[in-house]
Amino acid sequence: MKKDTSTRFVQLKKAGKLFLWDLYTIRYALVWFMVYWIVSRLLFHHFCPMVIITGFPCPGCGMTRALLHLLSGEFLEVWRYHPAVYVWILYGIQLVWRRYVRQEKQMKQTGILIAVFSLTILCYIWRMFTVFPYTPPMRYEWDNLLAKRIPFYQELVKRIFFH
Repeated sequence: MKKDTSTRFVQLKKAGKLFLWDLYTIRYALVWFMVYWIVSRLLFHHFCPMVIITGFPCPGCGMTRALLHLLSGEFLEVWRYHPAVYVWILYGIQLVWRRYVRQEKQMKQTGILIAVFSLTILCYIWRMFTVFPYTPPMRYEWDNLLAKRIPFYQELVKRIFFH
C-alpha cells in the first residue's frame, strides 16, 4: 500500500513538472494572448476578432458563458449559450489524460480534432438559423470595423438579416 502511494506521488510530481514545462514553452503565446485580451476589451468591448471585424458571431461565441453555466449546474443555459462545449470538455479531458497521466510524447489528434470542429460548425449553423440575430451571444454587433470602413456594409447587413 505504501509503495502504491509513493508511486502515485512520483507520477503526480512528473505530471506537474511536465505541465509547468508546457506552460514555459508557450509563455510568449500566453503573454500575447493576455495583451490581446486586454487591448480588445478596452478598445472594442469584445474578445472575438470576428465580432470586432464583421459584427457577426463566430462558431465559438458563447463557449465561455456555456462553460461557466456548466460549472454552476445550469444545463439549460449551457445548451442555450453553446451546446458544443460538452464536446470540447471531453476533448480537453482526453488531452489531459493522454499528456499528463499517460505521458504520451506525441499525440495524433487530427481525426478527433476534425470531429470536434465539425460538431462546433454544425452547432454554429444551427444557431445561426434558429436564434441569430437577436439572442445573445448570437447577435449582430452594429459597432464593427467593417461598418466603420465600408459605407454600404450596414445597409447590406440590414437587407439580408433584418428585413
